[in-house]
Order: sequence, then C-alpha cells, then structure tokens
Amino acid sequence: MPNGDVEIHAEGSDQALNQFVDWCKNGPEQARVEATFTHKVEAEGFSTFEIRRA
Repeated sequence: MPNGDVEIHAEGSDQALNQFVDWCKNGPEQARVEATFTHKVEAEGFSTFEIRRA
C-alpha cells in the first residue's frame, strides 16, 4: 500500500492459513512487522499468485 502496509488476500485450509498468519507476524528476515490484522471474507477461488502494487 502507499503507506508501506501490506494487504494479503489468501485462501486455503484453516490449518494452512493459520500457519501463514503466524509467519506473517514476523515476516521475512529484513521485514519490520508492527502489527497484523485478520478477518474472514468470502473465498474468491484464486488459482494463481500475483503481486499488485498500489
């Protein structure tokens, strides 16, 4: 996002998503994570991975 935040839309099993959220709380080695927020939304049926820059 323009302010430096990262927004992620992810789909998967509850277990996989929980693991992913746990990873996001630390992020990659050079990341600085100040906070994470999650909420459930309707699945969109994603079949690919893409990065969009705002």
